[in-house]
Amino acid sequence: IRGIAVAGLGNVAQGSLAGASLAGLGTVAEGNMTGVHAAGLGIVTQGGLRGAAAALLGVVAEGSVSGITAAGLGVVSQGRMDGLQAAGLAVVAEGSMTGIQSAGLAVISQGDMSGLNVAGVATIAEGDMQIVNVAGLAVISQGRMRGLNVAGLGVIGIEEVTGVSAALGAVESTGTIRGITAAGYRVRAPNVDGLTAAVGLMRTDNLRGVSIAGWNDVRGAQVGLTIGIYNSAEVLNGVQIGLLNRAGNNPPGLRLLPILNAHF
Repeated sequence: IRGIAVAGLGNVAQGSLAGASLAGLGTVAEGNMTGVHAAGLGIVTQGGLRGAAAALLGVVAEGSVSGITAAGLGVVSQGRMDGLQAAGLAVVAEGSMTGIQSAGLAVISQGDMSGLNVAGVATIAEGDMQIVNVAGLAVISQGRMRGLNVAGLGVIGIEEVTGVSAALGAVESTGTIRGITAAGYRVRAPNVDGLTAAVGLMRTDNLRGVSIAGWNDVRGAQVGLTIGIYNSAEVLNGVQIGLLNRAGNNPPGLRLLPILNAHF
């Protein structure tokens, strides 16, 4: 189908569909779909989707999706996704995702995620995640996380978390947290570099920078300053300020001190 197609129920092409289409229920193409398309229920293509598409229920493509796409429930691509996508429930791509994606429930990419990604519950990438990632509950990346990451419950990076990260719950990584980090409950990673603040706990093997927390628990080397109710470091190369301060590498009698402890 090429040109303008309008139907009370549906537009169906066993090949490609290019141009503009409007259907009361659905628009379906077995090939690629390009242009501007709108449907009362759903838009489905077995190829790629390029251009602008809007449906009250869902927009689904077995190939890539690029352009402006909106759906009342979900936008789903089995390939990569580029451009602006918005859905009432979820935006999901089996490939990488770039641009601006927003969903009431979740934004999910099985590849890398880059751009502005906002979800009411969770923003999740199986690859790297960068630029701006926001979610009401959790921002999760199985790769590297870079940029601005904000979540109500937790910011979780399997690899390195770099930039500005904040959560009312926890900011955690199995690699390194680097940059400016703030959490209501705890910050935890094998390595923490930069400026860190936590109402509850900051726990790491190695700290470089400044950490302000109720309990600063450095199980390896601390290089810098910790401020808290209780500060503990096995190897201190800096200053601790708090009600009680422990430096494991200080001489006996100076390892546990109130108010201030230091080792250089």
